[in-house]
Amino acid sequence: MEWRISDSQWCLFLDVDGTLLDIAASPDQVRVESGLHDLLARLLIVLDGAVALISGRPIVELDRLFGPHRWTAAGVHGLERRDSIGSWHRQGGIDEAAIAQARDLLRQIAERLPGTFFEDKGTAVALHYRQVPHAESQVRAEARAIVRVVGPRLSLLEGRMVVELRPAGANKADAIREFLGEAPFKGRRPIFIGDDITDQPALDAVERIGGLSVAVGDRVRAMIRVADPRDVRTFLEELADTGVPTQ
Repeated sequence: MEWRISDSQWCLFLDVDGTLLDIAASPDQVRVESGLHDLLARLLIVLDGAVALISGRPIVELDRLFGPHRWTAAGVHGLERRDSIGSWHRQGGIDEAAIAQARDLLRQIAERLPGTFFEDKGTAVALHYRQVPHAESQVRAEARAIVRVVGPRLSLLEGRMVVELRPAGANKADAIREFLGEAPFKGRRPIFIGDDITDQPALDAVERIGGLSVAVGDRVRAMIRVADPRDVRTFLEELADTGVPTQ
């Protein structure tokens, strides 16, 4: 199956963990191969700069991983965004007291459950339990209990071996829609590649506006499915070589 570029130009939105990069035991153990830096640089040229990272990580973490280049990016699942000219956009009206309360309660769970990893994203907090998968039901139940305590000021995002407490509002789909209203993405046809249930709204949104959705693994629905980050890189190599996404 092949999607031709004859009637429109493409732009590219990429999830990071589990999509561009293999999942590690904890977020701070992830590494970026030098070849991936080169591949992304090629895509940036082919697509005239219309490439953005769309991640659950804060943008400062993306800069640590993918520096020295400062990528156009959305971080913390759309709560923050850096556009193509380097301007920052952050969701307003964040209840800092609610985040602080959730931070304390989620950290307490991490202290009680060895093998979990607490992550403070500033505007959100997360607990990873990849090293203790048997604790999944307990972690999810206790995270839901925190939401009941804190109330509607926060929402719970349940991803692959992670729970995240965050302000209700922006998500990855919203971030992509905002990018599509700006240069160099405006007027282009979007491709989004993601692997987790937290990516499903963005995959669906891209399909609805005539773009191409690509799922990594079997946790989400999309127009194309690939097995793992290695296959993602193969897909991106083809796009970099031809300007045409293929299956």
